[in-house]
Amino acid sequence: MNMTQENLKAYEKYLINLARDRDVVETAKEEGREEGVFMTAKNAIVEGLSNEIIKKITKFTDEQINDLRNEMNDNAML
Repeated sequence: MNMTQENLKAYEKYLINLARDRDVVETAKEEGREEGVFMTAKNAIVEGLSNEIIKKITKFTDEQINDLRNEMNDNAML
């Protein structure tokens, strides 16, 4: 491919922006998945499910689930 310096720089800038945009999208997807799992755990707690079942569904640890339970209880008292 025969490009001018100006076109080559523009193409390199395009590739850099494309990679950055892809990273932003992937980060947003991951954050969305994490938020979904978090909401699933909260809903499971509200429904009275045990830590064992919540662990199977979310892959959370007992500590994470208990922290979430405590946070939800603290917020309910406000």
